[in-house]
Amino acid sequence: MNKIIKEAKKIFIGLDIGTESVGYALTDENYQVPQIGGKPLMGVRLFDAAETAEKRRIQRATKVRLQRVKKRIIF
Repeated sequence: MNKIIKEAKKIFIGLDIGTESVGYALTDENYQVPQIGGKPLMGVRLFDAAETAEKRRIQRATKVRLQRVKKRIIF
């Protein structure tokens, strides 16, 4: 492990949570970003954009509507 991590008494993690990403960074008490393998302990995770339920909702409403029509025809 890195010397900074071994000597640090407290480690802090900062998160930036958005709608399509999460950013993170670790710091020590002196606000220094520790490194492991020459890479800083910070980064970002990107996600695909969320899809709405509109398409499924329309399909469900159509199914219910057709069932009601069939029921009226039978009676």
